[in-house]
Amino acid sequence: MDILDVVANLERHRQRLTDEIKDLTTDSNVLRSINLRHGTNEFDEAIKVLRQRTVSDERALREVTAQLDLFRLHVAKGQAMCRKLSAPQK
Repeated sequence: MDILDVVANLERHRQRLTDEIKDLTTDSNVLRSINLRHGTNEFDEAIKVLRQRTVSDERALREVTAQLDLFRLHVAKGQAMCRKLSAPQK
């Protein structure tokens, strides 16, 4: 897998994780709303599981984002070095 494949793969994972976190949050909010509306704690365990999954996905998203940020940093530094080395010598 070359660097472009890695970056594209990380971007796909970042989007999937972002979507998943949004869905988990929505589902958790719906269950909380049902609990409140019906004065029950019936969905507390499900809400707990959704929260754990959200925390796990948020951690993974931070890691993916950090790796993508590092790629961008290194590309910028590499481009600067190429410009410097390509500049005419005085």
